[in-house]
Amino acid sequence: MRNSQGWNILPQCGKPDAHGRDWLVPVALLVASVAAYGPLASRMGFHWEDWLFVGTHGLAGVQGLRDLLANERPIASVIYSFTIPLIGTKPVYYHVLSALLHGFAAIAVWVLVRLLWANEQRLAALSAILFAVYPGYSLQPISIQNSHLFLQYNLCLWSLVLMVLAMRRKTGAWLAIGIAVLAMSCSLLFNEYFLGLEMARPFVAWIVLKDDNLNVRARLIGTLKASAPFLLVVGIYGYWRVKIFTPWMYDAKELGRDLWQNPIGEIGRRIMYAISDIYEAGILAWVNAVSLEVIRIDYPHNVILVATCLFCVGVYLFLRTTGKNTKDCRMADGVSHKGPVYFGLVCMIAGGLPIWFADKEVNLWGLSNRLIVPFMFGAAVLAGGMIMIMFRTWKQRMLVVSVLTSLAMGYHMRNGVVFMYDWREQQQLAWQLAWRVPELERGIGIDQNRHHTY
Repeated sequence: MRNSQGWNILPQCGKPDAHGRDWLVPVALLVASVAAYGPLASRMGFHWEDWLFVGTHGLAGVQGLRDLLANERPIASVIYSFTIPLIGTKPVYYHVLSALLHGFAAIAVWVLVRLLWANEQRLAALSAILFAVYPGYSLQPISIQNSHLFLQYNLCLWSLVLMVLAMRRKTGAWLAIGIAVLAMSCSLLFNEYFLGLEMARPFVAWIVLKDDNLNVRARLIGTLKASAPFLLVVGIYGYWRVKIFTPWMYDAKELGRDLWQNPIGEIGRRIMYAISDIYEAGILAWVNAVSLEVIRIDYPHNVILVATCLFCVGVYLFLRTTGKNTKDCRMADGVSHKGPVYFGLVCMIAGGLPIWFADKEVNLWGLSNRLIVPFMFGAAVLAGGMIMIMFRTWKQRMLVVSVLTSLAMGYHMRNGVVFMYDWREQQQLAWQLAWRVPELERGIGIDQNRHHTY
């Protein structure tokens, strides 16, 4: 139902907190992100592919950055050539920026879920906090690349938020749509990581229209109208990506040729990838947070243990404050919390489509772990919906989420320790080279072929 200005009228149990505590949620999400990824920011450095950008900038300047990815990611090369000279070459700046951008993306998740299911503020809070500390992604310390990746993620998620707001109001709707299309276009032009999530837009529109009491035909037409501008941009991008711009890294024509020549075998293999990746991103990622190292009492694990316990208490108090004045009612469409579960699963499938088309699969470790990022939104909503279904009372849900997120935070801190030691080894190597090889000239490449650092 809409009011005269076009805004959806929220159900009684979905009204803003009478005590004005809504502002606590975005603040808490930023705090959670900084707590998970920020404590070791000053002790970590540049890792893995970050050196590619830092080294190129140091040797060839801005033009070198523009040329670096010009043949694979032309728009990304322009963005890197702007941001790296602006921010500089101090690692701590990128680590802090990366943590904050992760937090802002979590806020977008909270806003979006809350807009889709207005009578489920608790579900929105759960999904957002689970997104903020999602333990399936371990490449956060690769700060230059990760900060740009989450900048792109923010563009994608906030574009979805603006689309929903445009559907819920009449005044200023076209302005919101215009900004949403622009944000989506910038995200796509950076790279195709979140192209699959754009396929979930019609499902978002379908959910938004559930409150308008439309029949199936009218709701379907409304969904197509709301999604049309975005799907048009996706179609134009797809044509450009396949027919006009075909970099050697991911030649869409070659991939399409393989599918055409052996459709059954290629599609069958990608279906197996999809099942495995959804299982890893949706289930194994949370198991990944559980480790016996959490009970170690030697340094620095004893510090991480204390931080984990404090984080658990903090999340519990946050959820208690968030849900204290919100009634725990059923979904407006009468399907309990199955709707968010189905939606989360759809978003995971949509997010994986470009990955599977490119004949890639997700891993919880290594360079291919970055491919799990498009799954994070769907995995968080899926986990939030499952927790709301499996546990009947809000106290049970608070306890489960508090323990789960604190274990995830501990995992990220242990992961940060690994990268901290990696940075120390890099510094030791530089010190050794400085006095053992004084004739080493500027511009000579050094391959540190151990673990994943190079």
